[in-house]
Amino acid sequence: MKIITALENPKTNEKLKEETTFEIIGNDIQYQEGIIEILDKNNEINLIIISELLPGEIGFKKTIEKIKLKNKKIEIIAILKEENEELKNYLISKGIFNIFYNNKITINELIKTINNIFDLKKENEINE
Repeated sequence: MKIITALENPKTNEKLKEETTFEIIGNDIQYQEGIIEILDKNNEINLIIISELLPGEIGFKKTIEKIKLKNKKIEIIAILKEENEELKNYLISKGIFNIFYNNKITINELIKTINNIFDLKKENEINE
């Protein structure tokens, strides 16, 4: 599974590289438009971990839309600034169900979530 992080937190990216066997592509992306640039070059990304706090000109919702336009099968783990029902419902409507809140998720929980996503993907491929 190929993963990119867009958390504006290089330490999380490095931890994931150290503590998982997944292929973490490059360094942590530092701005919203950078995700789209990566997807333009590499359409084999399976998972994006993105923070609502990531700076950029296009905004969080528009970034999600552009990601899904590039690859509708891509899995996304969204980390929101704070609880926000409207934004959570929007993400769910886009097929994003792994939603966490800043400072309420640990690296171990993140790794467990990635493993669960990977296991589900494998199971779905077997059943197809």
